[in-house]
Amino acid sequence: MSASRRFLVSLLILLSLAAVITTTSWSAAVGKDSDTVLQATPLQTDAAPAPNLPDGQPRKQPNPLAPGTEERPGTRTPNETQQPENGLNPESFNRGDVFVGVGNGKVQWRRPDGTLVRTLSTAGHNEVTGMAFHPDSGHLYVTNFSDNIVSILDTQGNLVGTFGSGYNAEPESILFDANGHVYVGHADGGRDIYKFNWSGNLLAHYNVRADRRGSDWIDLARDQCTMYYTSESGTVLRFDICQNWQLSDFTTGLYQAFALRLLPQGGMLVANRRNIVRLNASGQVIQTYDAPGEDCWFALNLDPDGSSFWSADFCTSNVYRFSINSGNQLVKFNTGTAQNTVYGLAVAGEITVVQP
Repeated sequence: MSASRRFLVSLLILLSLAAVITTTSWSAAVGKDSDTVLQATPLQTDAAPAPNLPDGQPRKQPNPLAPGTEERPGTRTPNETQQPENGLNPESFNRGDVFVGVGNGKVQWRRPDGTLVRTLSTAGHNEVTGMAFHPDSGHLYVTNFSDNIVSILDTQGNLVGTFGSGYNAEPESILFDANGHVYVGHADGGRDIYKFNWSGNLLAHYNVRADRRGSDWIDLARDQCTMYYTSESGTVLRFDICQNWQLSDFTTGLYQAFALRLLPQGGMLVANRRNIVRLNASGQVIQTYDAPGEDCWFALNLDPDGSSFWSADFCTSNVYRFSINSGNQLVKFNTGTAQNTVYGLAVAGEITVVQP
């Protein structure tokens, strides 16, 4: 073979080897790049994140169990409560709820229709009489008559402590004024009205005139000075707590006056044992309320609707709600407790003229 022919064969071999090497390198490069391209990437969505509310708080995402969809069994967590019916919170006091002292240191917590929520325990073991709600916390303050204490229940009905001390004797009624003070009326003992600050420190006591008993039931006028009270006689008395002196009687000639409530429109309601009377601003009886078989009306309080009130008879343990104007019975229930047990009644959100 000639030298020129051998050169051409060698050249062709070198070109073939170069082509093989180039093809192999390109394939390897494509394979490496393909591994990179085929890496899994996060699934992108078209939905934009929910904007925050104007106050900066995150907006809640839509509930997968929105109204109109069927709730899946077993999706409720153990501590999750059912949504309240009719806007009522089942775990705390609601406006219009009724609280009835039923003796043995117990208070029945009921809905406005009379349905029993549960029975609450106070720090006492005997009669429960006066009750009032703290204007800020909503806690229920309860006078334990024979126990000579005042119990405090939080808005879930739990006993959280007692208020004040040195009661002398039988604290029967309690109220809050608009200036951070608490007043407690006493049926016996010194028969005075005690004034406390909201911490329970005694600030003053008023030596009011007593009739058959002491300062049984009390209510303070809008002027924050004129204290109206009963003494289990036929008289509604008055005392000026700003000047510390006795005023003229508001009215006389009733049968036996117990709980009383001043009305925002003027006048007052009084549980008069054999009936309930409405007095005008001059102390004259202008309307009476009663029910068959009820002759021991004692506790009384105004409903937050402003047009009705509640009262209870301690002989029958029946509790009623009446229309102020018409006198019609709106609600009636029985506590299921014995005679001479129902001496106290309060309504969450109740109207008192002393509170602005």
